[in-house]
Amino acid sequence: MRCHAAEHVVAIVDDEASVRAGLERLVRSRGYSVASYASASEFLQSLEFSRPACLLLDLHMPRVSGFDVLSALRERSDSLPVIVVTGNAGPEVIKRVLSLGAVMCLDKPVDAPMLFDAMTRALAAASQGR
Repeated sequence: MRCHAAEHVVAIVDDEASVRAGLERLVRSRGYSVASYASASEFLQSLEFSRPACLLLDLHMPRVSGFDVLSALRERSDSLPVIVVTGNAGPEVIKRVLSLGAVMCLDKPVDAPMLFDAMTRALAAASQGR
C-alpha cells in the first residue's frame, strides 16, 4: 500500500514557535497537512475530536512534557506513530522514548531526509496495522 501525503495530517507539538514553524514548513513542503500545537496538553485535548496520522513531538516542554504525552498514549493503547524531535537525544533519552512507544528519536536541528524517511516508515507501518 502506498501512502499519499495529502491523505495524512501530521501533528506537531513543540513549545518553541520558531521550531514549530520550521517543522510546519518542512512537513508541508512534502504535501502533508499539518496540525500544530504549542503545548502537549493542547494536543492531548485535540485527540477528543481528531486523530493525526503521525505525531512529531518535542520532549522538554513546560507543565506537560513529551514523556507525559508518550505515557498518556501508551495508557490509552493508542498506536499513533510518534517521532520524537529533541535537542537532547542521548542514549538514555532514546532508550526511554522508544520504551514508551516512539518509533524514532531525532536530534534538533532535524535532518530533513531522516525526518521524511522516519515519517514514511511510520505512516506505512500504521496503515498496514489498520
